[in-house]
Amino acid sequence: MKLFTAPFLTLICILSLSVTRVFASEGNGEYDAREFAMHHVADAHEWHIVGNVAIPLPCIVIHDGVHFFMSNKMEEPHHGTAVDEINAIQPVGDSTHPSDNQIHATQPEQHTNTYKGFYFNESGKIVHEDGKFVLDLSITKNVATLLIVSLLMIFVFTSVAKAYKRREGQAPKGLQSFMEPLILFVRDEVVKPNLREKTDRYLPF
Repeated sequence: MKLFTAPFLTLICILSLSVTRVFASEGNGEYDAREFAMHHVADAHEWHIVGNVAIPLPCIVIHDGVHFFMSNKMEEPHHGTAVDEINAIQPVGDSTHPSDNQIHATQPEQHTNTYKGFYFNESGKIVHEDGKFVLDLSITKNVATLLIVSLLMIFVFTSVAKAYKRREGQAPKGLQSFMEPLILFVRDEVVKPNLREKTDRYLPF
């Protein structure tokens, strides 16, 4: 398979560096590698692409029944705005007597970004307004990644297995030749030393 050639791998490297540069340029300050890595590794209810572009993921929660909705139905709760920010918009003449805006600004706002009573708390978990237990079975970013990788692995190893059957006794070719060193490493360095005579029985798993 000519897909895994030097020009192709070079193109992948260039694209990876370009994407990294785009993400790094999003911040106003210097590039922080740790912050960049943690931001993209941390779990979330949406899949951030670039800038303000994000793909909402499905939320599946059990609370007095099963509820299914997309994560963009809810947003992170907004807390009270600082008094100075309110004053910058609507100046107050007498600072000794706080206005209604100032009093309201010191109190956190109610959760307005709810969907059927569900909302994200400060730690990003889905909770309900009634305070009862919520079982969250949502497809988060990490879960979606695991599903995609699992499907990709099933496709790759199924294709390789079919190639071995189709080309029995012949030299590996294409994707088969790319995966064979990995398969042989697992067989000879991982499975055989531990399972010994049971290797052929359990290696397929």
